Amino acid sequence: MIQVAPYLFGISVDIRGRNSLPFSKERLDKVMSRLLDTENGLALRSDQIRLRATDLAFDYELKATLLSGNGFFVHDAEKFYLGVSGGRNQADARLLAETAKRFLWVGETSDKDWGLLSVNTHAKAASAEDRDRFLNTFKTDKRIVGPAALAYVSEEGWADHVRFGVEPSLGVTDSLFLTWNTQFRGNAWLSTVDNLTAMLGSVATVFGIEFKPIDQ
Repeated sequence: MIQVAPYLFGISVDIRGRNSLPFSKERLDKVMSRLLDTENGLALRSDQIRLRATDLAFDYELKATLLSGNGFFVHDAEKFYLGVSGGRNQADARLLAETAKRFLWVGETSDKDWGLLSVNTHAKAASAEDRDRFLNTFKTDKRIVGPAALAYVSEEGWADHVRFGVEPSLGVTDSLFLTWNTQFRGNAWLSTVDNLTAMLGSVATVFGIEFKPIDQ
């Protein structure tokens, strides 16, 4: 078992339609209205949103930046996508999860929609020696200089298995880089921040990783 303290994390949500969506001014106007919505949407300003369109039915892209440049939103014929990085404390973690929840509302995610959730974090161990001692449990050959591990984990309450990976943080001698990837359906899975963080912690225990509380 190793205890680590997350200190830099991010999240992305990618919803792919079953069919490509042609350009529709009415639909895009509705999406932009929801991006501007302060109660349920992403509370953006109009100058944060850009639309590129051509005379081709499927060649368009709606983009927006948010959270002081730490996040971006993309909608085109194939996808709704949200990516946010730079989280550092508990308040940031809740903000990232709340932003993802609002994104699902912007995209009018229904129970029939499937998407991909990705979460990553750099997490600091007590020392470089502790980190290396833990990683070396995955070293199966002397030629391996950066041991890592990957597994698909069955987690109760999730529609699909969670792909979980642990590896050394590049250039940071006392830290691990952890990733979670899974499919989801609808939006009920993100009803609270706590159910998301509980899943992340539960999946990490398969490799003997325990999280210290995130700094306030």
